[in-house]
Amino acid sequence: MAERAPARRKPVRIPAEKLAEGRRLALEHARNLLDAATHLSVVQPTAAVVLFYHSVEEIGRATIIERAMRADSSSVAGLDWHSDKWAVAQEVVPFDFLRLRHGTYDPHIFDPKIFDVGEQVDPDARERRLYVDWDPAAAVWRQPQRPEPAAFARSLAGVAALIYRWFSQGWIERDPSQVDQTPPSLDRGE
Repeated sequence: MAERAPARRKPVRIPAEKLAEGRRLALEHARNLLDAATHLSVVQPTAAVVLFYHSVEEIGRATIIERAMRADSSSVAGLDWHSDKWAVAQEVVPFDFLRLRHGTYDPHIFDPKIFDVGEQVDPDARERRLYVDWDPAAAVWRQPQRPEPAAFARSLAGVAALIYRWFSQGWIERDPSQVDQTPPSLDRGE
């Protein structure tokens, strides 16, 4: 049986007048997923991490659309690929707002490949929260990993604050290292 060629990441043509609506809908969905993650974080933190990951991924989708709007382009690539949306989201969401666990060392100074800098939500972390897995090296079943409550609460609050800012002040895209790491009030004014 012949192997199928991998799917291509073709840009999608979206009418210019529909881009702002797509950005708004993506941010609303990010906010809804984040609200659900926040509610679940106390009683079902492993499931909450999965929803949190997808909320951040939707921020990536909104960012891709925003960039197309700024470029005055109706050709938008990366909307249907998790890895593309995740990579873009990491450009606009500060590292400290993606943490699931604090480490011993500062991730801004120490190499995470060598030092314990904690854990950040990413595709692998999402998977570790979904399933019970067999670890053949240790010959044991691994339960879904729980996030550190304080680190995860700060991440939820930080991403909520970013979404609030984007709704209330318009799109603000900055170098994540320059973003204020203190989550402001989460009151949406609704």
